[in-house]
Amino acid sequence: TATSSANEWRLVVYNTGQTLAQADKERIYERFYRADKARSAEGSGLGLAIVKEAVEALSGQIVVTSPYKNGTKFTVTLPLFLA
Repeated sequence: TATSSANEWRLVVYNTGQTLAQADKERIYERFYRADKARSAEGSGLGLAIVKEAVEALSGQIVVTSPYKNGTKFTVTLPLFLA
């Protein structure tokens, strides 16, 4: 879901798979890090590290939460105007 306000643009993405463990939440933005549950799936462990670097380069932020029993919520917030 994407929304905007006078000052920011927000994108919220829900993953309905397994909930992230707290230890994984602290490390998911590290290059090549893959949670134990994800190691059997294809991937290099670079995706979230690249997203975080891009978002921060645009003066934004990315936040991960697991508000549900199954699934994870990623919220990307970017300013509409850079100073």
